[in-house]
Amino acid sequence: MFFRKKPIDWPHVAGQISGYLLTLMQENVEALAQPYARFVLDKNSRVHMYFDERDPRHILGFGDIAFAFIRQDRSALERWARELKEAGDIPMFQIIATEEFAKSMITKMMNQVDV
Repeated sequence: MFFRKKPIDWPHVAGQISGYLLTLMQENVEALAQPYARFVLDKNSRVHMYFDERDPRHILGFGDIAFAFIRQDRSALERWARELKEAGDIPMFQIIATEEFAKSMITKMMNQVDV
């Protein structure tokens, strides 16, 4: 594991993931369907999103400490899609559903990091 200057701010990480998802839903929803779409967390609690195919041994780059594929938790992904459909055009409900999905993503990341 790489040296971290301070503890990971998991609520902030979830917010970053949620922000990425909400932006992509508006600007490039097809990107979310990419088979290798994933979030990567670096040692400074910054989240990055990647879509390229990688060798599983090389998903993390220098300074990265955890990752989660969007499709990794199939039940959470299906629940998110269902809740978005039910939310219709009501932004508040879309945001709530997306934040819940983001929480499932950080759960996967937390399992990879010494918290």
